[in-house]
Amino acid sequence: MVARCPITDMLGVVTCTTGRAVGSSVPHAEEGVGAIATQHSTNIFHGVNGLRLLKLGFEPLQVLISTLALDACLELRRARRHI
Repeated sequence: MVARCPITDMLGVVTCTTGRAVGSSVPHAEEGVGAIATQHSTNIFHGVNGLRLLKLGFEPLQVLISTLALDACLELRRARRHI
């Protein structure tokens, strides 16, 4: 889950999982840019590249669409999500 405080504009990212040490791979946030949570067979580069695209001025929906389009393991992640 990603949230933004409407008063301070501070960002927060939380995760809940049975995986280990996901705090180093799921949350991605940068002040003045945005926040991204990558989960389920996490690919850390989705967060890194997503923040880069946001910084370049891409809209969040554009970032999501491009991330999904370039995900070589998307079908695996979709299939495992329901286990």
